[in-house]
Amino acid sequence: MNATQPITGPHRVPDWPRLAATVAHDGTGTLTVNGVDRACKAESVAALRTGMIARGVAIATRLRRPI
Repeated sequence: MNATQPITGPHRVPDWPRLAATVAHDGTGTLTVNGVDRACKAESVAALRTGMIARGVAIATRLRRPI
């Protein structure tokens, strides 16, 4: 399990990585990380959304950044 720690005092959050997600009604979508598109597909929109959020959290956790 990932533990979070409170951030004390002012901190500048770096401008990268930039993540954007697009989800379609048919359970397909695109996750864009730093301008690179990755096609995604799941059995439902809810599953796709959950997977995209999990991927974003994994990237942020690895870089020790907020999401």
